[in-house]
Amino acid sequence: MRDRDRSLEDVREPERVEPVTTIVLNCCNLGRDYAFSKLSASPPPTNFDWNGVRKALEYYDSRKKKAKIMGIVTHRILRDHPLPKDLLQRKFIRAEWSDAPTRDLPDVDMTSTLRTAQEHDAQFVCNDEYLCWEEDPPNDIRKFIIGKGASHQVQYLFLPSGHFMPSQIPWPEGPPNPPPHLPNRTARGAHTYRQCFMTRDRLSTMLRDAQVSLSKADEEQLLQKLNNIEMDLMIDPNTDPRPTLSKNVAATVYERALESGVGDVEPLECVAFLLHSQAIVQHIYMDVYAEVTVRLAEYFDSKMSSKNFAKLVVRQCEQCFEEEGIKGALCVSGMNDRSTPTCFNFVRRLLGTLKLLGRLIANGVCQQPSVVFDIARSVQTVGGENWKAEWHLEGLCALLASVTSMLAKDPVRVKDLDEVYNKLTQLSNSIDRKRKQHIKDLIKVVRDIRASCAKATPAQASDSPGASPAAASSSAARVPSQ
Repeated sequence: MRDRDRSLEDVREPERVEPVTTIVLNCCNLGRDYAFSKLSASPPPTNFDWNGVRKALEYYDSRKKKAKIMGIVTHRILRDHPLPKDLLQRKFIRAEWSDAPTRDLPDVDMTSTLRTAQEHDAQFVCNDEYLCWEEDPPNDIRKFIIGKGASHQVQYLFLPSGHFMPSQIPWPEGPPNPPPHLPNRTARGAHTYRQCFMTRDRLSTMLRDAQVSLSKADEEQLLQKLNNIEMDLMIDPNTDPRPTLSKNVAATVYERALESGVGDVEPLECVAFLLHSQAIVQHIYMDVYAEVTVRLAEYFDSKMSSKNFAKLVVRQCEQCFEEEGIKGALCVSGMNDRSTPTCFNFVRRLLGTLKLLGRLIANGVCQQPSVVFDIARSVQTVGGENWKAEWHLEGLCALLASVTSMLAKDPVRVKDLDEVYNKLTQLSNSIDRKRKQHIKDLIKVVRDIRASCAKATPAQASDSPGASPAAASSSAARVPSQ
């Protein structure tokens, strides 16, 4: 009888077990970001605060009772910042060794976070970039990085109130199908989507400039509204641009901005910031974003005549090339090595901004071509110190190539263009010999564009020195050989 009961138990339908969502926290990332966000109560020299991890835990505990939280931290962090008792009791932290020099290698905490997320098919909370690994990622996480990585990564920011705000909510029952707005990253070099959330300092500056005092709940609501606008600005890379695409995007963003009540906090500056952030990520849709800028300028300027939306977008571009900004970027460890994550992200941002600025000038949004020459001067100033980051010149050539055809038709600007070319040539002489010829070839390309424009408009070109085809050709010939 006992054997019979046992056999019945063997075929009985097992009880349904509710799925448990796993969430991986990069505790190194959370602690550093919280400390650098100036919310930390610790002395200013600190570079890590466990409160950042606590805030993330509070968020997930309140929204996902049965979530399994796994935290990744390095022994180096634990050595300098011992684990508090309340976090120790939760037993969710896993430590990784990272005392070996890792300047030329991916961060240990990031690789461990990715491996854990891959093992559990889980969301991972981390603001670090790993796009630079796509060319040669670690073998054991290669498939995850070029596949699910974009949809599984949860980026975040800390609000001025101290609250943790992630880019996406926890999954209800394990990983869902990828949302339609996430791109397919299987193709080599395919675009990778990253939400460019506004930083705490950026939002605080906007609130202060607008002299607006918001409650904690209102701050959180405002950030969510701005996030919705950002999502509207994002273009699905799997969809080919249509003639009506820019019109649809601009109309949606305009209506969202008006109905969201962002108008109390300088709506134009907020939207300009978000537009620039999306455009420099999605390089392949730069033309579309330039058209969106033109349409939004018409919409906003008709309703708010005291503001100029186009100028705000151009200003966002200019800020990337302010002298202090470039100097600060060059001072970052490893900036001369394009394989480092920091360098990779900065180069992508810089080149994307140059492309957008070129499109805006070509579309007549920016009526002051002097922006190009201001950028050249700032690049020259920094280049005189320790010039090895030749990608600044690559980006400047990309900008000139997009606007030279327009500027060369203006007799007043022809001489200025030749001066810019000469500056570029001078800077190229200080570049490493292995890359010098590449930069000189780029300079020759923009000179050739300039010469072809001069041939197309001989009447205008003859009014200015150096504007004739012969002069342009001689300018190209003046590029010193290696």
